[in-house]
Amino acid sequence: MQKNTTLNRRQFSKLTAAAMAASAPAVNVLGANDKIQLGFIGQGGRGSHHFRQFLGIDDVRIASLCDAYLPNAEKNAEQVGHPVQKTQDFRDVLDNKDVDAVVIASPDHWHALQAIYACQAGKDIYVEKPMSRTIVEGRRLIQAAEKYKRVVQVGQQQRSSEQFQKAVEMVKNGEIGHVTSARCINMWNIDGYLSPKGKHGIGVFPDAEPPEGLDYDMWLGPAPKRSFNPNRFRVNFYFYLDYSGGMLTAWGVHLFDIVLWAMGPELKAACCMGGKYAHDDDRDTPDTAEAVWDAPGYTFSYTLRHGNGFPYEMECDGIDHGIYFYGDKATILVNRRYLKIFSEKDRKNPTVIPAKGGDLEHKRNWLDCIRSRKDPVCTPKEGHEANVAGLLALIAWQVGREIKFDYQNEKIIGDSEANRLLTRKYRKSWQLPKVV
Repeated sequence: MQKNTTLNRRQFSKLTAAAMAASAPAVNVLGANDKIQLGFIGQGGRGSHHFRQFLGIDDVRIASLCDAYLPNAEKNAEQVGHPVQKTQDFRDVLDNKDVDAVVIASPDHWHALQAIYACQAGKDIYVEKPMSRTIVEGRRLIQAAEKYKRVVQVGQQQRSSEQFQKAVEMVKNGEIGHVTSARCINMWNIDGYLSPKGKHGIGVFPDAEPPEGLDYDMWLGPAPKRSFNPNRFRVNFYFYLDYSGGMLTAWGVHLFDIVLWAMGPELKAACCMGGKYAHDDDRDTPDTAEAVWDAPGYTFSYTLRHGNGFPYEMECDGIDHGIYFYGDKATILVNRRYLKIFSEKDRKNPTVIPAKGGDLEHKRNWLDCIRSRKDPVCTPKEGHEANVAGLLALIAWQVGREIKFDYQNEKIIGDSEANRLLTRKYRKSWQLPKVV
């Protein structure tokens, strides 16, 4: 039987009422030998990856596993080695007094709401990128983390990789000279989750009955109500505006994060051209796009293509993503394999620094900050700044024109249609939580 998903549920009303009555829940004081008890919200692909990594960390104990598709939670529970809460309703995790902190890896449209509720419940949070579906949601999560004094780490784990840290340091220190432009690239020609082998794109599938074990109403949450379609479920949700922003927001955020970290987060304008040019499939986000942003003193761009996987730097270990910083003394190319520095005096013989660190280091930083109460490597503010870039490009694509952005007030200038896309409509059962 599916649970009632309205906000009037007794224990959840009690939880949120208590949160709003106090400006800051009590902080759990953990000793050096105490295990941090984790609850997991979302146990699909990325959520299961997080689960397996945390399971191998000595000072962590798994206390709760949640997924609207219960078989995901049940499968992972078998690996824990002790009894663990299994549920389809994330509110059960937040009500669990044994849970100190939560890892949120649900679909993108749930990230901000679940993270804000977790802040109000007094839990520390690791939330997958992009941390919100809209700019308004992102700002609300920042406010919640500050008000309730939560340690929130956004899953932009490249900040914990040494090659990205080094690239940012070099740009900031002027080691490649005066930088006025940067370029980000993603290129894939990949199968969809349900597509037959060798068939690119995500395909076209009819509506169907939800699979056994799925609380589909809970999976939808704040998203518009519609019939279940297998192509919108699991990893393919990325390609639908109801749940995500396509790769413009869902993967591009990793790249934008490094550019804005190095060059400054203030954006003045964005434009984006593209569409469904490569695949005649079900998605309603672009498979091909070119986005450009203007910022004080520099511009940067993003190339997205899903119809051709030819990598850049083919002659030297080609890879499907990366970031270029162009300085008047040298150019940096950085990705998850290496950092390369090309001197303007000798572009054919770059200095190469191999990749080091990332996922595990990002998690370790969060756990250490739970104990110290210090800010983690990627706070909600930093996660939000990176996400704003992708969301602005998505809005510019949706309205079909360049948009001007008031960075300080997070408003789009002189464009009421675009301004309406700074937020979204929520189903009556689920609204964006208030932080008062």
